[in-house]
Amino acid sequence: MKLARLVLTVAVPALLLMAQSDSVMAANGDECVHVLGYEWSGEKQSMDPADMTSGDDAYHIFPVYNRLVDVDDNFTVTPELATEWSVSDDGLTWTFKLRDGVTFHSGKPFTSADVVYTFKRLLDPATGSGAAAVLEFMDPAGIAAPDATTVTFTTKAPVVELPVLIANKFTNIVAKGANANTLRLKGDGTGPFMQEQFEPNAPVRILHKNPNYWAAGLPRADCVKITVAQEAVAGVAAILSGDVDLMLNVDPSVISALQGNPAVGLLQTGASNSMTVSMWVDTPPFDDVRVREALKLVVDRQAMADTVLLSFGQVAADNPVPLANPASFVTEAPKQDYEKAKALLAEAGHADGLKFDLYTAEGVPGMVRMAQVFPKSPSLPGSRST
Repeated sequence: MKLARLVLTVAVPALLLMAQSDSVMAANGDECVHVLGYEWSGEKQSMDPADMTSGDDAYHIFPVYNRLVDVDDNFTVTPELATEWSVSDDGLTWTFKLRDGVTFHSGKPFTSADVVYTFKRLLDPATGSGAAAVLEFMDPAGIAAPDATTVTFTTKAPVVELPVLIANKFTNIVAKGANANTLRLKGDGTGPFMQEQFEPNAPVRILHKNPNYWAAGLPRADCVKITVAQEAVAGVAAILSGDVDLMLNVDPSVISALQGNPAVGLLQTGASNSMTVSMWVDTPPFDDVRVREALKLVVDRQAMADTVLLSFGQVAADNPVPLANPASFVTEAPKQDYEKAKALLAEAGHADGLKFDLYTAEGVPGMVRMAQVFPKSPSLPGSRST
């Protein structure tokens, strides 16, 4: 089945809540910085970057691994394990030069062979990674290592945004020969932290500092302890009590109770996350583009951002790039238009409206509220949420 984002309603700023001090200090005298997550993968938790099922896995995978490149807030590509890159005159071959002197946590030297292995593994249907869809432009036969510090990606057609596309959540580099059975329980990356305690579905994950990390002076913390609170009030209580040092994403519903509190610091970033309503586009009635367009038109995006996120969000335009970003190809979000939506539904054979189940979970704070708000439109008289 094919999944597509139907409506990108808002671009959500990350709200960081931390114990107020000159710097984040470990709670209760513990040497670890205590980080509180909001999403939970449960038994599907994995240390394998190819198998990230939710944002929960990012909390322990990204500190353990590195990608070739990263992307900053302006979608500018920045070096990580690759120090420089270039593209051939015909636009088909990208060449990445790799950082010297990097080792995996196991002590194995990092080379181009690890990069080739990582990407071919992600594209292998047997791996079953979501990366295969994100990297569909990539040909496994076009991934090569001319020498130990060089990797090339040759595509069948020019892909001008290739450096951005390989900076996705799956493309953290693993060692050549690493397999899913091992990586699920034991991560071996080149990142700033090393796995100390991890078990799928366990309440606590602990990472300790990599003493041989390639970036001088990093990481600054000796240890990170990761826990989860899926209920907003419980999360706030944890940080106010000193049990937690840092929350990386705060539910807007509790922000008013925290603003001005001298015990905490609240930092707001630019739009860094997205909330979507997604549909199986090969399943009726959503296989009809007129239905999908109609459902986009019934949304008052600004009202939804104000209601669901209490104005701590930005409207967006059905793509993951914020409207104000230079990389956005549009400057305005679609306007609500009931009459056009009704006409499109009628053309698609749904003159009396649609009735469907809308399933959701609090993967991002506010998602359940968004699902509750969405079916209220008079254009969807029979819709319901579950």
